[in-house]
Amino acid sequence: MFSHRNRVQRNIVQWGLARTATQIMLSSEDARRDCENLIPASRGKTVVVPFAVRPAPMSSAEELDGVKKKYDLPDKFFYLPNQFWKHKNHDCVVEALRRLKPNDSGITVVASGNLSDVRHPTHPASVVAKIHEYGSHASFAFWG
Repeated sequence: MFSHRNRVQRNIVQWGLARTATQIMLSSEDARRDCENLIPASRGKTVVVPFAVRPAPMSSAEELDGVKKKYDLPDKFFYLPNQFWKHKNHDCVVEALRRLKPNDSGITVVASGNLSDVRHPTHPASVVAKIHEYGSHASFAFWG
């Protein structure tokens, strides 16, 4: 996902931070294992703080209906709240919609991630192009 130069720069910064930090916050146990294996100076300093963003609970059916109406959402949909970064693999979702299309599954994907990827600037546009190429634009909505 990163150029060689970017990887070297990131490694230098991460090694320096690990040597001087008193604590290093990571988002998963996998990230902790990677950090401690790749940067021995981080051992004993890592703390896992898993993150998850949950939509606010709807207080009533009317409130939910209002949100669905405001954003023109179908009754049933799959919510995909990822940034459109290449490693988030929206292509897999687009391919799944293509395969489901002959069955007229009625599945709608609602994506709310930012349509930009600084490391791969053309990637989001290629995902959108695939959606249109496969004729899945009615099943893939951009929200936000």
